[in-house]
Amino acid sequence: MKRITIILIASALILGGVLIYTFINKPVSNSGTNNVNQNQVTSEVNNQPFIDSIFPDSGAVGIPITLKGKNLNGPDGWTDIWITNSRGESGVFSVKNTLNSNLLNFRFPEKVCVKKTNPELPCSGYLEVIPGVYEIYVAAFGLRSNSVTFTIVGPSETNSFFLLPQEGSRLVIGKSFSIKLASNILKDYHPLTHLFTLVDEKGREIGALCPDAAIKNDSQFEWVAGFVMSSCAGTSNFEIRVKPGNYRIVFVLLDGNGNQKMKETSGKFSLVEF
Repeated sequence: MKRITIILIASALILGGVLIYTFINKPVSNSGTNNVNQNQVTSEVNNQPFIDSIFPDSGAVGIPITLKGKNLNGPDGWTDIWITNSRGESGVFSVKNTLNSNLLNFRFPEKVCVKKTNPELPCSGYLEVIPGVYEIYVAAFGLRSNSVTFTIVGPSETNSFFLLPQEGSRLVIGKSFSIKLASNILKDYHPLTHLFTLVDEKGREIGALCPDAAIKNDSQFEWVAGFVMSSCAGTSNFEIRVKPGNYRIVFVLLDGNGNQKMKETSGKFSLVEF
């Protein structure tokens, strides 16, 4: 009897060991692995997309926009861009990234699909992109980035060159303001060929804006609103404090012989006291 008991105990131990080994080494099902939680943090997933900056941060539908960050490339270079308007309505569109994972260029379409679908299938519904403030994030490999904001303006609020100031803007005299352009015109800036002039409602020249030391990048410089110079060239220039009122900025580009190559005018804006 004792021998039978020993044999039964040994058999139970062997069977238990087989079951434990089978459980530990059981293949894990791949079901649902494409549905990665979009809120996973970077510490969990190394390739989570992140947006560091957006430029410009406002403009009309169709203008070029650049996102800078990391891991902005999706599968085969395609990245989904999700937008949400102030009413909480969301939509998505996809762009092909031809740069690298740290840069993403795109343009706002006139409408976006309200639901992510197979590109080969028709969209079930559209969200029209109208003027307003939008939250933007990108999604790649099932992971979502942080959000940034972009303001869509109407055709009457901007033109093809000056992104800021917009038509109807109110600028406080003495406060720094970003002059944003839709062209990398400042890349080869020279005070004798790149002329920015402040004019009043009657078109009279008030003074010159001199970007020189205030250039932030190839298409943006800072201006202390309400202060201009008599000229940007020469040594006997003096500063002019502008009175409150309505003004525009006129940009003229000259060639090496002093001939006009380009002329653009900003929307009308107001200079106001604080």
